[in-house]
Amino acid sequence: MSDSVENLLYVERTKGYRMKIFTTEITDVIRHIAECLRCKGVMRDPCIITDTDRSIYHRPPKKPDVICFSCKRKEEKHLLTDNVKRGIAILDVKCPLEERGCEWEGKLSGIEGHMESCGEFQLKCPQLCDLVTKRSKMEDHTTNHCLMRVVKCEHCKVELRFKDLEHHFTICPKYPLKCECGENHKRKDIEMHKRDYCQETLIECEYKFHGCNVRFKRGLKEKHGKENQIKHMDLKFQTLEKAMRKLESRNDTLAEKNEQLATEVQQVENNNRRMETKMQDLT
Repeated sequence: MSDSVENLLYVERTKGYRMKIFTTEITDVIRHIAECLRCKGVMRDPCIITDTDRSIYHRPPKKPDVICFSCKRKEEKHLLTDNVKRGIAILDVKCPLEERGCEWEGKLSGIEGHMESCGEFQLKCPQLCDLVTKRSKMEDHTTNHCLMRVVKCEHCKVELRFKDLEHHFTICPKYPLKCECGENHKRKDIEMHKRDYCQETLIECEYKFHGCNVRFKRGLKEKHGKENQIKHMDLKFQTLEKAMRKLESRNDTLAEKNEQLATEVQQVENNNRRMETKMQDLT
């Protein structure tokens, strides 16, 4: 649990200072002069429950009720005693965290300022990781160790929590991935590298259309071409021969169709002449 200034310094949240923060040499003086009769702490905003203006340092035979202003009941009349307040403010005190190792000593007027910088003061991490640690260690924690600290991805520069960084690396578009060829490429570029450039990627022979169905690594393309140059030429020649035979077959088919069309045209012309003859005979 983190520390609270109120719990360390005050008897209750709005009441007097705790006796333990004052140095032992003046404890008796404190009890005699500055102790609140109700909360038993050293008075904050001391006041006298009385109808007359009497100084606490010049005690009458009967001690007046001197208490913290916050200990006063609503119906009670009071008189604030600024002179007592000034006297209390210069009392010597020590840090309430002395047992943890804080060696600070000073005047009561400076203790609240000290508590804002005390290295032994326990703080809860401001980045919501639930860790509680000394103020002196908090900067190192929030900068170097906190799982909730905001960091930048070194690859894509996006800001995110440190706890999410490992997962982010699995989807970061600029995270470097190692290809089978040994080269590193950004995640967004790795597929293009494998498809178009990687020397370890299996590719098909450029003569596949002609019948070479061998697959090999891109880095062996030149070697495959040299070793199979004659085979490739032969396959290419066979492809050309097949194409020529298809063309010849198509030409033969077209010639037959032309002959058929010519015959049909001749028949139409003959029919036309016969019809013309009949028409002449009728007239």
